[in-house]
Amino acid sequence: MTALERIAADILAINPDQAERAALRLHILDTIGAWHAGARTPDGAALRDLAKAPVQAMGDGALDRIAVACATVRLTEIDDIHLPSCTTPGSVVVPVALGLAAALPDPRDIPAAMVTGYRAMIRLGEAIDGANILYRGIWPTYFTAPFAAAAITARLLGLDAAKTANALAMALTMSTGGAGRTAPVQPLRGQTTSRWLLLGNAVRAGCLAALAAERGMTADLTLLDGDWLKATHGITVYPQPLDRIADPALSEISFKPWCTAKQALAATYAFQRILARGVRPDAITDVTVEVPPPYLAMVGHRAPPEAGLGALTSAACRIALAAYDPKRLDDVTRSTAPGSTAVNGLIAKVTVRADSALMEHYPVHYPARVTVTTPGGRETDLATYAPGDPGTNYGEADVIAKFQRFAGSQAVPDPAALDDPVQLKTLGRQICGRS
Repeated sequence: MTALERIAADILAINPDQAERAALRLHILDTIGAWHAGARTPDGAALRDLAKAPVQAMGDGALDRIAVACATVRLTEIDDIHLPSCTTPGSVVVPVALGLAAALPDPRDIPAAMVTGYRAMIRLGEAIDGANILYRGIWPTYFTAPFAAAAITARLLGLDAAKTANALAMALTMSTGGAGRTAPVQPLRGQTTSRWLLLGNAVRAGCLAALAAERGMTADLTLLDGDWLKATHGITVYPQPLDRIADPALSEISFKPWCTAKQALAATYAFQRILARGVRPDAITDVTVEVPPPYLAMVGHRAPPEAGLGALTSAACRIALAAYDPKRLDDVTRSTAPGSTAVNGLIAKVTVRADSALMEHYPVHYPARVTVTTPGGRETDLATYAPGDPGTNYGEADVIAKFQRFAGSQAVPDPAALDDPVQLKTLGRQICGRS
């Protein structure tokens, strides 16, 4: 039996218990909130318009609408994230499952299919060392999206083990992680980025792989047994995570409390805790941020608030906004409005450097140590976690409050109903319906 055949058997055996199904409901709610937020952004509008073009680039089928929905969630940077794999599974899992649930006449256990997608995406991300290959230019979410989408589709279609294995194999051959640079690179003002479209198309490919397998198409089932990924993508596969697909995973996933790259979140949180001790932003003369070496380059630049994606990864920018303009931490539109004199002044005072000692926490956590200097002395705070991380008691009330902040006037879905097939189909029509 090949590795893919074993994984297929594990995927078909997944039957989440009530605790995992309850946890899933919060991730569904969080993702729906992100979709509402993303739909109101310029990038979200551009994605919708693409499907309406006279010569349609994506068509108008269910898979195309699912692709747009996934891209719309992911562009917000408020969707959930699994730190050890550095994947953002909710942006893929929830729209795929909901969109297919709305399109299929009789989808199988929808929550179980979602749990399957979460586990498949996370474990493949760990197997390829997603938390470290990101900094080589390989986007783990982009790479693992076809695999997760294929697993979800296979479960909803009720494919047998042989067809599921072929779906996963086809999806792997459609995987690529290279999306080009983001931070501190940004689109010009008024432009949108293709980054989210790439992810949506990867999701579409994974769904298509399962549909092809259903109709008898086959693929190379030995892809994970040799050095294929090393030879074709330069990626070493560590098999142990893939042996854990049967293990629950939702308890390992972080929510994001606001809009940011996760690598900059602990630094912002540590700085907020220092401010809570009575430190006045205007008195600050220097801020030093220490992070694990792998993501120093990602967060160490001084992008201003108007720098689009670059501003989301800049620890200096996030800290300055937390001090002087905290509402902009929720700005999923990445407004082009410049920062204030105070914000830009504090950005200039922030220095980010590497501390190898912090590697003891990484990649289970993305820590940061912040030291603030004022004429009165120094204050230091080490944040090994941030709000929303596993073990921080970030629960239903927090997810609902976040939904209300980001989803505008949209009514909050009843969390208790988010495992009901009728409600899930309704949500699927809402986020993956015809515009």
